[in-house]
Amino acid sequence: MVGLVVVAHGGLSASLLESAALIAGEPERAAAVGFGMEEGPDALREKVLAEVERLGGEVLFLVDLPGGTPSNVCARIALERNLRVVSGVNLPMLVELLLVEEGETLDGAARVALEAGRDGVLDVTDMIRDQGG
Repeated sequence: MVGLVVVAHGGLSASLLESAALIAGEPERAAAVGFGMEEGPDALREKVLAEVERLGGEVLFLVDLPGGTPSNVCARIALERNLRVVSGVNLPMLVELLLVEEGETLDGAARVALEAGRDGVLDVTDMIRDQGG
């Protein structure tokens, strides 16, 4: 199974992973890494690399904002190690990835993340109106 490392500003990554576990069960190969205001990119890189080493194998990074420090740090690591980064992490994306089949490839997991992330952003009010509610 592809390892997941959620990297975001503040406590978002830990909160997302905790919430996803409530829905999909405790993840076996996932980690949350937060980026605090007092940290620099080098400190974040060390924390991220520690989780990559701990998980071993293929890792998909899920980051909050494209172009932000978590995204930039993970992109550099991904290029060095032939890994993948998907930005815009959200709860539907994370839940879907936690439920993905055991043999999914890294590229396949990245596709699942992109699709689930997009599909999980909806105008619920319009949905209800369209259903006559």
